[in-house]
Amino acid sequence: MIIPLLLGIGLIITTLITQALFLEFGQSILQRFGNQILGKGGWTRKATILSLTILWMLAALSIAIAIWAIAFFVVGAFQTFEESLYFALVSFTTLGFGDVILEYQWRLMAGIIAANGLLLLGLNTAVLIDVMARMRDGDMQTYNDNE
Repeated sequence: MIIPLLLGIGLIITTLITQALFLEFGQSILQRFGNQILGKGGWTRKATILSLTILWMLAALSIAIAIWAIAFFVVGAFQTFEESLYFALVSFTTLGFGDVILEYQWRLMAGIIAANGLLLLGLNTAVLIDVMARMRDGDMQTYNDNE
């Protein structure tokens, strides 16, 4: 029981750090090059900002899911990487179909990955709301003010 728990905690820390680095890097790009990349005003600029933000967050979430899938595969929880990736995806999103399940010694990690998914999805929701508020309130000028 202790090994899956420690591994799960380590994976949560790893994915949180990965997510934080992605978010920090994305924000630094907007602060530094926002106006040059995105131009000025208009609905196309807002749509571009929103689309790029969502794609950037999906990339970070995909990496987090891949980290879990690699861990499941390395410890031998599943025979194929595809099965590991599928389980990681449905568990991370808390969907959990139940068609693929972990063996007894690894079952604690199913709850841990679901909790990790909730944390990261919540963090991404907060970031998306912040970006939308900045677009509404200042048309992204606050990204270029070197907060």
